[in-house]
Amino acid sequence: MTRAARFRSRIRRGFHGASLLVAAALAGTGATTPVLAAADPPPGPAFFFQGIIGDDDRIALDATDPPFNAIGRLNVSGFSALRQCTGFLIAPDIVVTAAHCVMDAFRGKPLAAARFHFLPGWQKQTYLAHGIGKCIGVMQGFRTIPKPTLENMGLDVAFIVLREKIEISPLATDETLKLTEKTSLVHTGYSRDKQHLLMGDADCNVLDENEHVILTDCDTNRGASGGPVLALTPDGEFKAVAMMVGGFAKEMNVAVKLSAVADFLKNAKCN
Repeated sequence: MTRAARFRSRIRRGFHGASLLVAAALAGTGATTPVLAAADPPPGPAFFFQGIIGDDDRIALDATDPPFNAIGRLNVSGFSALRQCTGFLIAPDIVVTAAHCVMDAFRGKPLAAARFHFLPGWQKQTYLAHGIGKCIGVMQGFRTIPKPTLENMGLDVAFIVLREKIEISPLATDETLKLTEKTSLVHTGYSRDKQHLLMGDADCNVLDENEHVILTDCDTNRGASGGPVLALTPDGEFKAVAMMVGGFAKEMNVAVKLSAVADFLKNAKCN
């Protein structure tokens, strides 16, 4: 059985019948029109595959299939160059993403919420919904620094409250599952090298962990920051247990445990 076939088999079992199809290429996003515009240029030499551990085990998913439809591309308007990340719904009007995705690195503050456009189910120049940010919350203590430490990565979490609720079931989460080196993981996101496809790696594991983060060998790349990391729970479902935020070039990638930021996310609201 091929790696792709094993992936589809695992997802069908874990997600109770959800089918997976190879997604087609999608249209891009411009700087000031975050929904539909001309195709983005391919990544240049600066976008080496730093998040790929060994062989690239990612495959394209059908972004319109539940639960993947709760995952979306997060675009930022007003930039001359493309800026994108990944996010996922934990409530109909709350998107979780990486803090570094929402920050203005020069001012050390979040960008205006209205500049963020969340597009779940991004596929074939279409999307299932379009959410615009109303307000943003960033984990206390997070800083944008050139060489993040594991401690800082453990705080790399933000939420975006949307102006209106999206009629898509949020991604199920599990903050109680104990993550060990035997835990099998699935990571999905919109990487810059495959920016119009929802890519997933289901053949990855926990390498190490502490109270705040897990180190994984899940393949990822720039743009997939904020993408969920899922694990098979005792009830037989894959649920989000962490969120990808960065890594150490071609050695391991880092994801924040949702259990470590549960209180922060439970209080996600506009003041």
